[in-house]
Amino acid sequence: MVDRMATSALNDRPLPRCRRDAVRDGGGLPRRRRGISDLISHILMLMVVVTAASVVFAFVNRYVDIYRQGIGAGLKERLAIEDVWFKDDRTIAVTVYNYGMIDAEVIAVFVDGSVVWEGEEEVKVGDHKTLTVGSGWTSGETYSIRMLTDRGTTVEGDYSAP
Repeated sequence: MVDRMATSALNDRPLPRCRRDAVRDGGGLPRRRRGISDLISHILMLMVVVTAASVVFAFVNRYVDIYRQGIGAGLKERLAIEDVWFKDDRTIAVTVYNYGMIDAEVIAVFVDGSVVWEGEEEVKVGDHKTLTVGSGWTSGETYSIRMLTDRGTTVEGDYSAP
């Protein structure tokens, strides 16, 4: 005995035997159309992932280039004003300590926003350097002292004259 299925009058596609067969076949949609929509969704997801990876790669690549050029070297530069002496001759002796990972070069010292010393004084890693600057300090006053390096790093603090 041959099992024959009924066919639709509009197309010669066999009708499902029962409702359960219609659900298993994808709700009556032709199988090839369902496969195309799966393929398109996979391609779209792949495009989103590739785009996101490209954006992350561009950001990381730019960051690494900046770091290699030396701009990022300022992140390794660490200085501390270790000691400030207000001398009798109205000068200020400022001692700086380099606790960073690279050598630093102090190019300017500011007292209350005014440049009181300019030059080039290298401070090696682990070294102390004392710079004597003239400012004409007044007893009992508080002064804001700031040092600037060639990479743009600043270190500052407020100190009171005796």
